[in-house]
Amino acid sequence: MPEEKEYIKNDVLIVAQALNVLFKENLKKMTQGSNALNDFKQYEDQDIKSEILSAKEIEELKLVDNGSELQEKLNKTLQEFRDYYDPEDPEYYSKGFTIYELMDSAGNLIDAYAVGNYEGKDTEVIIPSTWKEKPVIKILDSTFEGNDKITKVTIPASVQIIGKNAFANCNKLSSVTLGSNVTTIGEKAFYKCTVLKKITISKNVTSIGKSAFEGCKNLKTVNIKTTKLTKKNVKKNAFKGTHSKAKFDVPNSKKKSYTSILKARGVSKKATIK
Repeated sequence: MPEEKEYIKNDVLIVAQALNVLFKENLKKMTQGSNALNDFKQYEDQDIKSEILSAKEIEELKLVDNGSELQEKLNKTLQEFRDYYDPEDPEYYSKGFTIYELMDSAGNLIDAYAVGNYEGKDTEVIIPSTWKEKPVIKILDSTFEGNDKITKVTIPASVQIIGKNAFANCNKLSSVTLGSNVTTIGEKAFYKCTVLKKITISKNVTSIGKSAFEGCKNLKTVNIKTTKLTKKNVKKNAFKGTHSKAKFDVPNSKKKSYTSILKARGVSKKATIK
């Protein structure tokens, strides 16, 4: 399960940080066992916390009189980490994402992946389209939420679902390219992306969640290609707080119905829908 994977990953990172402190402070011993790790989680002195090490770097560390328990725990945790996250694959680290397996409603693994928990430093981000030769079809909830660095995001054709709060409060995000096969834009997916100026809602979108673009005060150009929107699948306040003079370009056959839908979902009375 994703939660278990995160626990295992965090154990590795905590051990890495603890060992780095050990060496930096020139300590010869460290209290062993789970209590020490729990204490370290609560450690408040940010000055001696160091950058998280990769699994490969942890493996190369030489322990100093640490005792067999810590060595055993480190080795075991590293092995569990490898079972879930291939540390030899540079993509995992370079792209800054955590990759998650996906299951169907019956709990069976499917041949597709999701990305989440972005921790990269790039300002322009391209969502990976595949992982281990299988498609990446989902951006998980809150993947980029609150990120104050990213300015541009490109979402590939493989992605079908953009999760809740996926890009919420990304206050420097000015450019988003949606892939042609996106079907679902989740609740508050782009909430308060205040410098986002334009967006194209691709032809296969069938659902726009509550407050998906709410508070995007500079969103002035919206090109809607899909013909599949209804009042049921475009949720409350989806476009509330977008630019008061925004221009919405909609399919000719849907102009009347989309005008009604967009006005009901928060588009300004001064906006142009054509």
